[in-house]
Amino acid sequence: MRVLVATGRCAERVVKESVGQAADVLILDIDVAALMTPPLLKKAYVEHIKKLAREYDMILIPGSSNAAGFRSLAEELNTNIVLGPKQAYDLSLVLDSLDDSQLSLNEPADRIILEKRKNDALQLLIKLEKSATYDFKIRDKKIGGNSRMKVLAEIIDAPFVDSKHIAERHIRNGADIIDVGIPAGTTEKEVRQTFAKVNEVTSKYNVATSVDSLDPALICAGIDAGAELVLSFTAENASEIGPLIAEKDIATVVLPHNGDVCSSVALARSYQIRKILADPVLYPIGVGAADSLAEYRRVRSLSGVPLFLGVGNIVELMEADSVGANALLAGLAMELGVSMLFTPEHSDKARGSVGELKTAAQMMQLAQFKKGSPKDLGIDLLKLKERKRRPEYEITSRNVFDAKDFGPEFFSPDPSGNFVIGIKEGIIYARHDSGTTIQGDSAERILTAILELNLVSTAAHAGYLGRELKQAEIALKLGRSYAQDDSF
Repeated sequence: MRVLVATGRCAERVVKESVGQAADVLILDIDVAALMTPPLLKKAYVEHIKKLAREYDMILIPGSSNAAGFRSLAEELNTNIVLGPKQAYDLSLVLDSLDDSQLSLNEPADRIILEKRKNDALQLLIKLEKSATYDFKIRDKKIGGNSRMKVLAEIIDAPFVDSKHIAERHIRNGADIIDVGIPAGTTEKEVRQTFAKVNEVTSKYNVATSVDSLDPALICAGIDAGAELVLSFTAENASEIGPLIAEKDIATVVLPHNGDVCSSVALARSYQIRKILADPVLYPIGVGAADSLAEYRRVRSLSGVPLFLGVGNIVELMEADSVGANALLAGLAMELGVSMLFTPEHSDKARGSVGELKTAAQMMQLAQFKKGSPKDLGIDLLKLKERKRRPEYEITSRNVFDAKDFGPEFFSPDPSGNFVIGIKEGIIYARHDSGTTIQGDSAERILTAILELNLVSTAAHAGYLGRELKQAEIALKLGRSYAQDDSF
């Protein structure tokens, strides 16, 4: 396919570097490429093909261009005209993917390609899981074999929190199974009541539950209430829960006895328990993390049963962003042959771990299938870091002023009144002194509404609101809290 990339003078260098030998470049008589018009492109194109005696199958125009008029020009020139990427440095991505994507004048090419890659990755994951081998199932979820690692999301102290709300959030974020955490001192009645609440949610999504306790009576109450996985089977409670687990043919996580989980696996098998997950226990960094990872390798080779790994022992006990830690632990778990990843979202810094682990588990399944590293898969866990940096701005103006030399030395209130801005449950709220409140999840839309309602009368106030509303929007996207006028 012969492709021509149309651009302006300002972007010439970046475009030519990004395109390389993959396409020809046409420089129009305009500085800002996105402002090109159909007549301007037509004139330059006709001159170009006359000069080179060459025609093209496709012309890429900037992704931020106004598409009006280019469809009729495409018919006139008998050449496909499409939106390229919004940023020139993404041209290499687009040109490498032209054969696999349907570009158009409706949406920038980079967005189409990235969305297609993501959809292709998700479709492949469905196929891989459908054909995957497994050791056993918990409801319809495959456990073990070469199936995807499953994410078990805990509701900590479930009888004493809004367990329905948390279960709903975990499932929406990708949890495969919901773990109902039962603290010591809970009554059997409270266990059944808690499961009744959680089951209202899990039944809607066809998601299994597990009961999380070491107390045999509470475990049995959870099993009676519908739990299909038990956390945890130990040498101490084996005689009381082993027969019931075997009778119900449900799964259980087995904990080490005197530091050896293999002996506990053998004990579980003696009760004719068929569905076993071994948990050698991952220790926190600084108190044996490396040794415990080595133990996972040993147990896998000796026992042959699916492995269970609780990532919270590291993520919750380390002052670092959870997304990278969860991704790394999922990668190590994949190499160790782990079948189930377990996480609470106990601390604020670990919020989002369920979704992060689900994406990480998907990435590892794709990486295994492609026999490579977990990169360029169509899905990723890049939140703040960039895969590729944008080029830095080149200063071309002759008149450059330092902003610190401008602005009032004191605060001047807006005569139209002030705003209080906050976020709650995914929504930004901007409340004016008049009592009017505007809500939404887009800073741009909220500010537009404020301006149209004449609730601001100074440029300085409008600029301030734009800054604060954008910070609130970023906080929403990152799952962070927000407080007006605080540094972000």
